[in-house]
Amino acid sequence: MTETEAFLPNWASPPGDTIADVLEEQKISVSAFSKRIGCSVGEAKDLLAGRISMSLGLARKLHAELGATVEFWMSRDFHYRESVARLNSAEMKDWLAELPLGDMVRFGWMRPVSASQEAASCLRFFDVPDVSAWRTRYAQLQERVAFRSSPSFESRPGSVAAWLRQGEIEALSVKCAPWKPSVFESQLNDIRRLTREKDPAKFVPSLRDLCAIAGVAVVIVRAPNGCRASGATHFLSDRQALLQLSFRMISSGSASSTKPGICCSTVAKDFSWKEWGSPRRRKSVRQAPLPSASSFRRSGATRCWF
Repeated sequence: MTETEAFLPNWASPPGDTIADVLEEQKISVSAFSKRIGCSVGEAKDLLAGRISMSLGLARKLHAELGATVEFWMSRDFHYRESVARLNSAEMKDWLAELPLGDMVRFGWMRPVSASQEAASCLRFFDVPDVSAWRTRYAQLQERVAFRSSPSFESRPGSVAAWLRQGEIEALSVKCAPWKPSVFESQLNDIRRLTREKDPAKFVPSLRDLCAIAGVAVVIVRAPNGCRASGATHFLSDRQALLQLSFRMISSGSASSTKPGICCSTVAKDFSWKEWGSPRRRKSVRQAPLPSASSFRRSGATRCWF
């Protein structure tokens, strides 16, 4: 970060956070604190949650009871309100409308929060400081993704971005050996045998184990509304690759007539032969051109199936 760049956190911390730290350190209860500053317990809780704006009189009471200067408390509240305004700007509201917030909460990707905290919660989920950084990271997905077919991807990029991000998060907990394309290709015969198994409870653990040996994390992430992806592949780092499948691919209730095991095998074969240049090249009239292995690694390209 250069000296001219401002620090723009993807969260907003109210003065109440500082007050709570002081109360805990001094072992003062909220009830006792409310009496000391002359307010009800409910009002004290609202202050801690940031629902009450700082007045000069309140800042003077905090100075007298907890310490720090009046200027500190006024400034602390000002910066909090400024952060909330930034996080709830018109641009931010438009961005939130692009995301499948209901599904993100329903699927357990984010905890339920108040409307005023939705922006901060989403920025934390995507690990970006602002909407501009999110667009830099995710708005170019269409250019970086090779499609198996042509769904209405452009209309819901936020849904696909959320699905991919959750896959990255879940992959962090998957233990894998370092990425070895030759080992992965040697596993393909065993992966093909999974096409005979219809029960996801049996073939998914086997697929995960086979891929982990070669440095590929396999995650199953339910696709939110607006995301038609069945599978995607990309590198998480130079040492680990990701094979991400949606519930659509493995669900026995899928609209696809293809057996789940065959879907997994097909994705795995494309993952190896197409993205990382196996000498065996399968022909597919629906397959869009993919970058070379070296350019794939440089660009961090992502492959999705729809």
